[in-house]
Amino acid sequence: MNTKVNKDGAIENYKLIINTSSYVYALLTEGAKKKGYSSLREAFLSNFTKEMDLGEEVRDKITYDEGDKVSIIIEVRDFIPKDNSKIGVWKEGNHIVFEDLTWASENEQQPTDEFTKAVLSSFALHYYLEMPGKIVDSNANVIRQSGI
Repeated sequence: MNTKVNKDGAIENYKLIINTSSYVYALLTEGAKKKGYSSLREAFLSNFTKEMDLGEEVRDKITYDEGDKVSIIIEVRDFIPKDNSKIGVWKEGNHIVFEDLTWASENEQQPTDEFTKAVLSSFALHYYLEMPGKIVDSNANVIRQSGI
């Protein structure tokens, strides 16, 4: 996950890269078709725009690519999240605040079956966020200041 916020509080770039095995890719594709989607691309874009509440005006800004090495890349450029989106950017005084709840679990329930546990244990989320100006507070594991 790579996100860049500009000084006006708009998201300049929001890029999700999913690298997976051909086995998991096949499972995802099969699951999408069972849910009535014509392709994994359609399922991802439909769910992505719903989850983020991006609206029709932003759908044209989304790019989607399935790479050669079982990579799925979804990218949105130049948008301002709506108030009810899982992503928020707002100003507090002289500061810009960013919050992304896309990956937060709503009910904190843990999977009970062994297959789901095994699949989920293979996932890792690396989140890179670039903010304008000096970072004054964060819950990140690593913070790098540059150009200040």
